[in-house]
Amino acid sequence: MQALSGDVSEADESLYEQESKNGLEILGITRHYMAYGGTLEAKNEELDLIRKTVSEHGVTFRVAVADDERLQSTFGANGLPTVVLIDRKGIVQYAGPGGEDPVFEKSLRNCLVVQG
Repeated sequence: MQALSGDVSEADESLYEQESKNGLEILGITRHYMAYGGTLEAKNEELDLIRKTVSEHGVTFRVAVADDERLQSTFGANGLPTVVLIDRKGIVQYAGPGGEDPVFEKSLRNCLVVQG
């Protein structure tokens, strides 16, 4: 749960509220940590914890839970958080820490430009 509860910030929510009208979609992805490889009951308990955390943080964008680390491998997510920007054509334009990274800011602006 650390990945979700520790990294969902007011800045993420603010960015979503500000830029969703320009086409920004945010999908928060975490994975099972405590119940990884565990019982169905353990996974359901962890899902309840994730739902509670999302609610407590006032997250309005979608959040998904992966069963394993395959998505981490696909996007090279070696640290938490890892932000992946995918443009309107489905091409990954950025993968990294996001936030204050100037490359992230530039990539985000480029992805939000409406292509004519």
